[in-house]
Amino acid sequence: MGFRDLVLTLALSIFVLGCAQTVAFRGSPDVPAALGEAKVSKDKNGNTVIKIEVDHLAPPQNLAPSKELYVVWAQAPQGRIINLGQMTVGPNRVGKFEGVTPLREFRLVVTAEDLAAVATPSKQEILTTQVFTVD
Repeated sequence: MGFRDLVLTLALSIFVLGCAQTVAFRGSPDVPAALGEAKVSKDKNGNTVIKIEVDHLAPPQNLAPSKELYVVWAQAPQGRIINLGQMTVGPNRVGKFEGVTPLREFRLVVTAEDLAAVATPSKQEILTTQVFTVD
């Protein structure tokens, strides 16, 4: 890679990172210490790319009632809700998720579940955001 290619790659990286929006999560009483945010941006196809990181996230087995895992959902203002996938929680209590949705206006919801492939979210909402629009 030549100097010109390196400069172009760096400029593109700064441009892509500069376009990301940060959306804060609100925690529930089930996980009072959890602090997290999502970085959302558009990919080249116009889809929304979501990267979530949550610090101080209790393992789902520690909740009452105990659950097996966390699932991330995208909920449109009209009510449509999409299971985006499972959030992983490491031994350091950091939750991470990366995914894509075609939605442009939605809120993110993290629920505690027994299975990852559920069609509807449980009532046990752990983290939520306000509705936002991806620019």
